[in-house]
Amino acid sequence: MPSVYPPGNERIYVVDALRGFAVMAIMLLHFLEHFIYNSYPVASSPMMEAANQQFKEVFFFLFAGKSYTIFALLFGFTFAVQYRNQARKGRDFAGRFVWRMCLLAVFACMNAAFFPGGDVLLTFSLAGLLLVPCRRLKTSSLVALSLFFLAQPLEWAYAAVQWMHPGWVPPSLSVAESYASLKSAVDTGNFWVMAWENLTTGQWASLAWGIEAGRLMQAPGLFLLGFVLLYRLEYFRKATAPLLTYGRMSLTNYVSQSVIGSLIFFPYALGLAPYCGYLASFAVGFAAMTGQIWFCRWWLERHRYGVLEGLWHRATWLAAGKVSAPEHR
Repeated sequence: MPSVYPPGNERIYVVDALRGFAVMAIMLLHFLEHFIYNSYPVASSPMMEAANQQFKEVFFFLFAGKSYTIFALLFGFTFAVQYRNQARKGRDFAGRFVWRMCLLAVFACMNAAFFPGGDVLLTFSLAGLLLVPCRRLKTSSLVALSLFFLAQPLEWAYAAVQWMHPGWVPPSLSVAESYASLKSAVDTGNFWVMAWENLTTGQWASLAWGIEAGRLMQAPGLFLLGFVLLYRLEYFRKATAPLLTYGRMSLTNYVSQSVIGSLIFFPYALGLAPYCGYLASFAVGFAAMTGQIWFCRWWLERHRYGVLEGLWHRATWLAAGKVSAPEHR
């Protein structure tokens, strides 16, 4: 295992490898989408157009939604580890976790300033609060509650109302109109106009899309279901070994990929979106990810925590009067 890890702590390897895989997939998907900035070049030939579209469809089929699921499962798993370890010391982690979710919302806004689609971390910070009242439930109750949320109760409620009142339609949250407004703000080439629109309209659009797409119900279900299975396979451990340090700095990498992507694609900086098709965007994203992996290795050989991970940890325990070492981030 890499020297940046303390010996004898395999659980950290498990979580970090899976989290690194999830952030990697999310990053490459965002680069293919130009960070939800719908501006692409006209293909030079029908063959290139077909190749671009086929590549996009295959990549989205393999990774879209899956990486989010892994991320959400690990979110719940990490809370369980943190809560259990603090309980062993006679502490209730509930209040500190609520504060931690407030800090996560701050990081979500930091990332959203560069990402026109809003940030799923804001959804996580809100949905994660459900873990607090559920922290002492039995396993059977947690599984039942998880299945309840995964069954999409809001959609069932909509279906029931429509069955009783056939003319009724679910309320529109104007997601499409919001995204159109966001693109117009990016098109101005003014960073401050874009950032303000991202932080207001963009964050609302993200939450609204989460409601309409079922993510707002799915997220707490996945949090409650958090577990690790795939890492027991030897070949998976070997294949994801390069992602260990990448996953250890997952928050830093998640936020910085939006900064890098906006600088590359958006008009306020390099403005390369109209010149990069899906294949070229993937190549650029892969190069950026390779640079991140190198930086993570270099940083963690010199520091105990990642850049934003260290800030999050210190701010989490700041009010306690001292910063104690976490059992797991």
